[in-house]
Amino acid sequence: MKQTNRARPTETIEYGGYKVVVAEATTLQGMRRTTWRIQNAKKYEDSPDDDVKILSFFTYPDLMAAVVDTEGFELWPISFDLFLNLPERLVALWEKAVYRLNPHWEPGDEEEEKKQPSDSIENLSSGTAKEPTPAKKK
Repeated sequence: MKQTNRARPTETIEYGGYKVVVAEATTLQGMRRTTWRIQNAKKYEDSPDDDVKILSFFTYPDLMAAVVDTEGFELWPISFDLFLNLPERLVALWEKAVYRLNPHWEPGDEEEEKKQPSDSIENLSSGTAKEPTPAKKK
């Protein structure tokens, strides 16, 4: 099978001395997003602040995982605490770009996917889903 390296769509956000370039996610970026979600769910599960829980589980992992380049930050990746102190306008623009490029990441989309039959590992192992059909060679 021939592999191709196609250019991924990107968007650049510039605001208040910060520059963030986000891209359509790769598999590795998707896994990093999942890892951040798992770590933050454990770290902030006892937080009395629901807003912190939401930001730590959805917004921070989604935005951070989509980044492919930055300017204006002293170090990268930034901590969740530093993320909370970024200008809201920057984060709002960043968030819109991430979900335009990765609509399947948008909160609520996971619930919609659960309603649709899928070929998940669980379905394959239980026999309720069909194996993908290999592409025919030309």
